[in-house]
Amino acid sequence: MILALSLQQPLNGNNMKSILIAFFVFFTFVSFGQKYADIGEKEGKKYYIHQVESEQSLYSISKLYEISIEELKQYNPYLAGVQLGQVLWIPVLYDDITHIVQHRETLYGISRRYSQPIDSIIAYNPQITEGLQRGQELVIKNIIRPIQIQKISENPFSTNSETSSDELIYEDSLVEYTVHSGETLYSISRRFMVPMDTLVNRNKLQNNVLSEGQVLIIPLKKELEIKERIASDSLYFPKKIIPKQELSDSSKRSIVVFLPFNLDTIDVRNIRKYALDYYMGALLAIDSLKKYNVQCDFHFFDYESKIMPFDSVLNSQELLKSDLIFAPFNLQKAKKLKEWSADKSNKIVFPLKRLNSLHDFQSNEFFMEPDDAAKQYILAKHLSNLDSCQLIFIKTPDSSDQRAQNKFLEIYYNINASTKLIEADINSFKFFANKGNTKTVYVLLSDNETIVEDVLRFAGEKEHVLVYGKEEWLKKIKFVSSIENIVPFRYAVGTFLDYHDESIKNVHRMYRRKFNSDMSKMSGIGYDATLNMVMYLLYGKELNNALVHNFKFDFEGSPSNHNIGGYILNFENLNISTIE
Repeated sequence: MILALSLQQPLNGNNMKSILIAFFVFFTFVSFGQKYADIGEKEGKKYYIHQVESEQSLYSISKLYEISIEELKQYNPYLAGVQLGQVLWIPVLYDDITHIVQHRETLYGISRRYSQPIDSIIAYNPQITEGLQRGQELVIKNIIRPIQIQKISENPFSTNSETSSDELIYEDSLVEYTVHSGETLYSISRRFMVPMDTLVNRNKLQNNVLSEGQVLIIPLKKELEIKERIASDSLYFPKKIIPKQELSDSSKRSIVVFLPFNLDTIDVRNIRKYALDYYMGALLAIDSLKKYNVQCDFHFFDYESKIMPFDSVLNSQELLKSDLIFAPFNLQKAKKLKEWSADKSNKIVFPLKRLNSLHDFQSNEFFMEPDDAAKQYILAKHLSNLDSCQLIFIKTPDSSDQRAQNKFLEIYYNINASTKLIEADINSFKFFANKGNTKTVYVLLSDNETIVEDVLRFAGEKEHVLVYGKEEWLKKIKFVSSIENIVPFRYAVGTFLDYHDESIKNVHRMYRRKFNSDMSKMSGIGYDATLNMVMYLLYGKELNNALVHNFKFDFEGSPSNHNIGGYILNFENLNISTIE
């Protein structure tokens, strides 16, 4: 499946109706007065999860789910009879249906009703890009058949198909949100504009450490209610984002972007959301590129498509003739693209951190996300510029820490730092802060919970001590996020979306206006890739200040094809802010 865009074509609010997505998809089918079988996943396959109720038998359950008793036993190997409360796993049934559009029904409401992304519905019903009409027939593909199991009382989270996509109001002002990998309580609070204290109290959290898959109840503020969409052909971006100048090179370029839309497949890994966030960020950047003398054709390929498999795209002339290619998120497919490009001149951009393992210094390959060594370089450069302090590096005996510690020391001693680095161990580090009123800066690159807590508690007893540590502490070290910890600490990161930055606030407002959605970190990555990397690699214009990245393709004066720019962040009182 291909989505092709040209900068010669306007992309306004009306065009964007095709990529709006529902924020929250529930794997339990619920509607007014009815309850349906829950859906679960096991070994990559989806199943109905049925809990045996009073007076049910194997026969009645097999009839309810249209499955033979033999097949029931096959999927539940230890099944002989059934008992009240017993849980059975039953393969889901898929249907293709025809939906008749009702009065005031919207594409958004239909997508929520069937738990299908809008892009998928449009793919099988291209005529609806002109709008919906009452009585119109829509083909809905590959939906999991809802199995009604009992009547229940009205549920406040049920989907109302009469809801307008231009004015969506959550009556209870509460939503359930599933935490994704890499998200923190801070990032979620910023995304939904809800104070961290409110989230902590509402969900009775002991600290701000979240785990992937955890479900939070979020009270939505009125700003998140979706209002009338304002069409916008061009957006204002502050000078920090892009300078006001046209490019002298007006030759037309071809750009290929691989994303996992899963338009004609089942999204079993739940990655479509990330693809759409990235895609919307890219479209926002394309709006900005249009204002300059830039002529590009963007071709978005669904690399999970079965209609046009990834391997067939690798053999296409369209790919061969492209000037710039953004690699798939999937490591194996990105590796295939890398192998394909080995004897070619096409420039390849690898946008995500998980692809950094493919880096082998090929001149036509560029990596957007700084790796661990780059983050150590970012920290070392920052520390080397500190003055009027004693800089103490705490070495730990843990073998798991030593590799990172040795790498940092190697980097620090090779950048001609003006600030002397003093090495200490866990037995001697306190001596330096106790010997006077000199400002002391501790650097601790360890994941040992006992050592981290000891250093932070000691720092809390002193007025002139500052601690630098690791981003991983926020997830791994419970004490860091507990109310007991009163000590801030600083750390290096490769990417960061600062919702408090005024220039980013401006872009965020434009994003909301255009897509009726809040900008995520993945949206920022899509924006930076499409604006900054295109400008840098195809037109030689370095735009260091982006939304999520702080691009720096230069190592101590020598060109680099791996971004080594990032941020120093400060964690204090459950809030994260940028230092530089």
